Amino acid sequence: MGDETWRVSDAEQKLEEHKQVNVQKQKDWEAACERTNAEMQSQRDAIVRLSSEKSKLAEEAHQARLAAEKKEKEYIDQID
Repeated sequence: MGDETWRVSDAEQKLEEHKQVNVQKQKDWEAACERTNAEMQSQRDAIVRLSSEKSKLAEEAHQARLAAEKKEKEYIDQID
């Protein structure tokens, strides 16, 4: 009976150790997920910012082309 009690006690101790390891693994996993989510949010923010800058630059380029075409037309009209 003493041997069985020792084995049960040993098994309970090992179970408790595994529970603690699992708790720590869960915490580590959650921390890793938080870091990953923060990095992904940062990347999404950068994409939105760059997309906005691209749209702004495209509009500026379009306006510059229109202004250049207008000046060219005015110059041609003056020559004629």
